[in-house]
Amino acid sequence: IGSDAILVDGIRNELVRVEAATGRMKWRLPVDEPFAEPIVLSRKIIVPLTTGQLLEVNPDDGRSTRRVTLPQPLQAAPGTDSQRPVLYVACEHSNLYVLSEDTLECEEVFYLGHAPGTVDVPPVASMGHVLVVENAGADYSRLHVVATDASGLSLRRAQEPIRLQGHVVVAPARVGRRVIIVTNLGAIYLFE
Repeated sequence: IGSDAILVDGIRNELVRVEAATGRMKWRLPVDEPFAEPIVLSRKIIVPLTTGQLLEVNPDDGRSTRRVTLPQPLQAAPGTDSQRPVLYVACEHSNLYVLSEDTLECEEVFYLGHAPGTVDVPPVASMGHVLVVENAGADYSRLHVVATDASGLSLRRAQEPIRLQGHVVVAPARVGRRVIIVTNLGAIYLFE
């Protein structure tokens, strides 16, 4: 959105756009319920509500233009794919949903099998794969690797989950062909 900043007021459950140069507020959107970290796309902002809804917000005026309801609560933001117009949403348990970025319609549901409340960070799409981290045990997590087709659909398990030392509480970083994952126990993993 140029040089402006999108701010989250977690106390009042509001989304705010301010001018970076002056700090002047351009708009404020009361969401009226808790939400996870919003994602800023080219011409829209997606706000994941913990009740299982996604709000599409116009970044120019702060109006909510569309809302979609998923069948489960959300803890983390959707993952985006820089090559395809899809969103990957890991709901509270079991399933990974693929939504159209343009319409927010569900295009596919994939059974991942994660336990309730174990996905705290957005899925990461990279090079025809979607990586989903499940904080599975007291001191470990599992990295699920899901392959996609050229359109980002036709999900299938690419391999058995990879065990990671510690929990992942900070979103993995995608750098080119690589994905960097850091855990709360100080383990650093680099996947290509």
